[in-house]
Amino acid sequence: MQSRAQADETQDYWILLIASGSVTALMTAFMPESYAPVLLQRKARRLRARTGGDDLEPLLIRKMSRKEMLLTAIVRPTKLLTRSPIAFLICAYVATIYGFLYLLFTTIPTVFEEAYGWESRDTGLAYIGCGLGMVISLLSIMKTNDATVVKLTKRNNGQYEPEFRLPATIYYAAFVPISLIWYGWSTQKHTHWYACNAST
Repeated sequence: MQSRAQADETQDYWILLIASGSVTALMTAFMPESYAPVLLQRKARRLRARTGGDDLEPLLIRKMSRKEMLLTAIVRPTKLLTRSPIAFLICAYVATIYGFLYLLFTTIPTVFEEAYGWESRDTGLAYIGCGLGMVISLLSIMKTNDATVVKLTKRNNGQYEPEFRLPATIYYAAFVPISLIWYGWSTQKHTHWYACNAST
């Protein structure tokens, strides 16, 4: 027979499945296609139907066997990762941050149950700090990132470079160790649960 904690955990997974399944269904039904080769294929199909020209084919479309497609899908990202230092460094940074965040997310239920005595069904509320932090950071990035890109493009004689979106990363990256140290310290010292939640 399932314990109460296992039953609550199972219920949490069902809630996640229902929420993510609903969002996926809505996205599948209502999000427009944006992949250029597919859009060009559809346009070529319409033009063939309208003009009767069977030779109309989009230039981006290459006839490839499944084996060639699989090989391209494996080789291209590997080349990008190994031959571009900026891509490698960004991937290493993002992988490290993802590892830290995963570690943080997996410790939250244990911390709030054992250190603060919350019931397992209430520990989901501890993720509110993470959610608020994501909203605040997104609003901040939306406010500052485009302005930074415009300023750097003007300074570069009107020539845009994708790397112009990266300088803010230096400042935002500092928040990760600060929040992790804050989280660990407040947990170890058993401060009020709000301090621990605010750190996330």
